[in-house]
Formats: sequence, C-alpha cells, structure tokens
Amino acid sequence: MESAMSDMALALFTTFSAIGAGAFLMLFVAFLVHDFSDDQLKKLDKYTVVLVLFPVVGLICSFMHLANAANAMNVINTIGTTPLANEILVFGIFLAVAVIYWVLAIAGMLKGRTARLACSAIVAALGVLAVVFMGLAYAIPTIPTWDSPWTTLQLLGAMLLGGSALTWWVCSLVEKDEGAAQKMASVSRLVLIVGAAVLLIATVALFATGASATSGIVNVAQNASELTPMLVASIAFTVIAVVCGFLGKGDKRTAWLCGAVVIAWFAVFFARLCFYGMQITIGL
Repeated sequence: MESAMSDMALALFTTFSAIGAGAFLMLFVAFLVHDFSDDQLKKLDKYTVVLVLFPVVGLICSFMHLANAANAMNVINTIGTTPLANEILVFGIFLAVAVIYWVLAIAGMLKGRTARLACSAIVAALGVLAVVFMGLAYAIPTIPTWDSPWTTLQLLGAMLLGGSALTWWVCSLVEKDEGAAQKMASVSRLVLIVGAAVLLIATVALFATGASATSGIVNVAQNASELTPMLVASIAFTVIAVVCGFLGKGDKRTAWLCGAVVIAWFAVFFARLCFYGMQITIGL
C-alpha cells in the first residue's frame, strides 16, 4: 500500500497518458469507419483538445514524481541508455506530434480524407509505441513482480478501454444521428470489451504474481490484503464502464458515454495503483 501511495504521480501519469494515446488511436479508427461531414470535422477538431489534454496532464503529473523539475534534465541526458529515458523520449515525440496534428486540424490544413487519415495514423502509431515503451520502462530484473509482459499488457488494456470510451464520447458530441454512427459504435464497443478483458486479465495476473512473491522483510500477505480493495475497485469500475458503453444509446447516449469515460479512468487508475503497490524487489 505504501508503494502505491508513494508512486501516486506515476499512477496518474500512466493513467492519463495511456488513455490519451488510446483516444488518438480510436480517432484514427473513427476516421476509417465513419464519414464525417465538413461541419462535423470542424467541431470534432475543436473537441480534439480534450484528447490532447489527457497526455498533457499526464506529463505534468510525471514532473511531480521528479520532486525537482530540474531533475528532468538528468533523465533527458540518459536518452538511449535507460528504459525510463527512452519512455520519456517516445512519449515526448507522441505528444508533440499530437499537438501538431491538432493545430493543423484547427487551422483547416488537413484537406481531404487521405491527408487526415495519414496524419491521424501517424499520431495513433506513435501513441501505441509510447504506451509500449511505457510498459518496457518497468522491465526491471531486480523487481520481478514488474518484470513481466503483463505490465505492458495492462497499459495496452488501459489504452483500449479508456481511449475507446473517450473518443466515442467526443464523436457522439459531433454525430447526433445514432443510426449514421452505428458502425463506429459497433467498433467502439468491440474495442471497449477487448480493452476491458486485457486490463482485467493483466491486473489480476500482476496481483497474483505479487501475492505469491517471497520476501524476508515485506509481509507479502499483508501487502496483498491491503491492495485487494484496489483490485476489486478496478474490476468493478471496468465492468461498469463496459455496461455504460452498451447503455450508450438513444437520447441519453452522450451522458452514458461521458459516464463510461469517467468510470474507465477510475478503473485504470486503481489498476495502476495496484501495480505500483506490488513493487517487491529481489533485494528484499
């Protein structure tokens, strides 16, 4: 529990950043499956600021973990030599390109379907890459409870769950005709389910790994017991987020989808707290 609380800033960073990256992935998917009118695109480009804010807030939270902002330079100086520095580099590129995309879209410079698809595809690819590097940053041999493929899979699940809910909600603000957006809704629900399944499986696997670890100093059983409420909360919020997604129909579609975004955020956040709480090193 103490480890989870001490890494609160990182939990917030990975939650906001993973969801933001997933939102840009789903924005690309939305352009693939739905034909927005010019007026709808203008509105969607304005609302895209919400997608941009998620990784921006995540970046701000990551600085909170450094204690001193000047320490950021120490991280930058080690780019290419440490997983953490590589994570920051890839994430920084993703965020910069995402902002550039948004500025170009707002300025009306993304003329034609091909240009918009190409640009959004680049941002989406960088977002996925950023999340993968985010997971690889925790491949630390001295912390076996983290050094697992489940770590990256948990973040990918968070990306799909939160990202699909966020973009689907934003698109619902633009496309009022539920029938016209049926294909987009079907794809979003599918991604929502896949993301929820991956997040749940990975989180439970990480919890089980931590609960079965051995330590000469840490009371592993007590630690797992203290983290159980977070695991239960993550599972509950994940299920509720999916339910909200399926209830997102009719006149209250936008409200239900907004609820799905908020609840998915909490599902990811508690999953990340559970992850950080399972920090048990070989040295212990």
